[in-house]
Amino acid sequence: MASLSAPPPRRRRTGLVLLLILVPSLLVVALIFAVGLYVLTTLGPGQNLPAGWPTAGFVVSGNPTSDTRDQVGKMLVARAGGSARYTTRPNGVLIGVPLAEKSALQRIRSLAPIHTDVEFRPVLSTGTSGAASVLPSLDGKNTYQVGPVAMTGVHVSAAESAASSNSPGDWQVTVSLDAAGAKEFDDVTARLVGQELAIVVAGTVVSAPMIQDAITGGQVIVQGKFSHADADGLTAAFQLGQHPVTVNVGNPG
Repeated sequence: MASLSAPPPRRRRTGLVLLLILVPSLLVVALIFAVGLYVLTTLGPGQNLPAGWPTAGFVVSGNPTSDTRDQVGKMLVARAGGSARYTTRPNGVLIGVPLAEKSALQRIRSLAPIHTDVEFRPVLSTGTSGAASVLPSLDGKNTYQVGPVAMTGVHVSAAESAASSNSPGDWQVTVSLDAAGAKEFDDVTARLVGQELAIVVAGTVVSAPMIQDAITGGQVIVQGKFSHADADGLTAAFQLGQHPVTVNVGNPG
């Protein structure tokens, strides 16, 4: 005898539909996470380069750490000036600038190879050209003929930038020396009282203060018409001076 009954519930088919929806969603989430992780580990904080900006690559010698690459990036951005930014790469950094500032890239390329040594050297004369040991100022407006290296930056224990308390709108860099460095700097400045002492970073005179008295205590304040980016770049350069590296033009990976 025929009979009528309601069809059985389709539970298995519903479960299959939910599974088909859930799996692709999880794959999309995993892909987004992987891309985000790549960006975070590749680009310096807040240093994403806008599309269309001209770029220049720089390779750091040896096996650079993330801190070293970051310090090199800050130093090169300070040298490029303007609106320059950087991203860190496995073997170095990529510097980018707006199209209108493209010439800055060629300027910093021409500095290579850049040795990140920090040196303190007596000034022999200013405004000199064509003589031996003539170095440019940071702003490129002056030149200094300097004497032999009186002290290097290997004894720098810390460096930090801050807004200047004496010149509103400008920035300064405070450099701390270890005990051996403090004693050496005391001796150097005592010997050079009445003379200018050039602070040379990566082959550029960033400051050349007149030494009035011997500087004791192991702390040096570098002042000038520094922007925030300039001060950050100088701070990074002083930090690199503890373990100097060489920076060349090339593919940073």
